[in-house]
Amino acid sequence: MTSAGSTFTIANLIRPTLKQFPSIKWVKIYDAAGHTERPTGPSDSIPQSLEP
Repeated sequence: MTSAGSTFTIANLIRPTLKQFPSIKWVKIYDAAGHTERPTGPSDSIPQSLEP
């Protein structure tokens, strides 16, 4: 989705919403098939299908 020249993905809303809780260090979002770009390790990750 594009708005006023910027690219947007639903992950842009999910990550900060979850990270407002101190115990959440990183967020991994998976697609329906169970895939995400970086499934292991301490980092945020979204599936290729959500890449802007």
